[in-house]
Amino acid sequence: MLGKAAKRIYCILYLVRARVNQADIVIVYCSLIRSILEYACPVWHPGLSKKQSNDIEKVQKRCLKLIYPALSYNEALKQAHLETLSDRREKQTQKLFQEMKRPDHPLHELLPSRDEGTRTTRVTYPYLIPVVKPTRYGRGYFDIVVS
Repeated sequence: MLGKAAKRIYCILYLVRARVNQADIVIVYCSLIRSILEYACPVWHPGLSKKQSNDIEKVQKRCLKLIYPALSYNEALKQAHLETLSDRREKQTQKLFQEMKRPDHPLHELLPSRDEGTRTTRVTYPYLIPVVKPTRYGRGYFDIVVS
């Protein structure tokens, strides 16, 4: 994914050299590069390590440095009306989970539910958190349950 995005950064460099409007270059960045970096992110985002997340963020930093060479990363984000990729991935993951909680959602049946037969006086989380194998992928939505 990072290699594919890195190949397309050269396109941004061409547009900068051609003195294309910065707002138009941001649109091209979002279409060609950010779409690659966010493809199916609700599936793989929970399993990312900090280093992997930083590597993905570096691609956006590099593009914004080409588009806005005089600005810092945070200032370039504000100027381009963008947010960090980790924040966007987190929001998309939360949005998918909220949608999955609806009974009419196609993935709703994949959520492990609590046993309705037990009574408790405490307010509990409505979903059973499964015990998973200790791998780096163990934080995803569709974990393998260990019995």
